[in-house]
Amino acid sequence: QADSICAPCPNKRGVLCTSQAKITALDKAHAQILQLKAGDVLSWGEAKARIANAMSLEKFNKACAVCGWKELGVCEQALKKLLCVPV
Repeated sequence: QADSICAPCPNKRGVLCTSQAKITALDKAHAQILQLKAGDVLSWGEAKARIANAMSLEKFNKACAVCGWKELGVCEQALKKLLCVPV
């Protein structure tokens, strides 16, 4: 289901996305890495701590391989900063 981040996206159709299958796969991959289950609620600090403890550049590259945002490098830079890896 589309969230507030998706609100301005031109691919949003009602509560879903025209690329819903890809979005579902991305969500599932990240949930598995971060050990999230449906209904989990985290603060931003808890989310960043979980990402820092569970995510790696290797896992990121695998989980985000199909994401159109990956090629822009913004997510990878943010992850490197969170993991204290030189950018």
